[in-house]
Amino acid sequence: MKELKERAQTLIHEFKGNEYIHGLHCLDKIGEMTAPVGQNILLITSLNQRDPENYKKIQDSLHRSGIKIKTQTSSSRPNSPREDVFRMKEKIRESNPVRLI
Repeated sequence: MKELKERAQTLIHEFKGNEYIHGLHCLDKIGEMTAPVGQNILLITSLNQRDPENYKKIQDSLHRSGIKIKTQTSSSRPNSPREDVFRMKEKIRESNPVRLI
């Protein structure tokens, strides 16, 4: 199992370099990763409804890094109904973010 995890980590790093975070405590790093691209952030999540503790970790990390969320929308429901996809598309179009989280 350890070898599989190490191989997966290597593949992710080869594909995305330092632009991708994963694993334990990764939510605490979101602000640090986002800060260099600016303030125009669109947060797509439903964590505020289903996992408030981790949602707060994301908010705290962004706040510590000086990031303000310009707008937010819920993530899609299971199987991504097209209405959810269209709603997210419109939010992206309206807010013209530099980064999606």
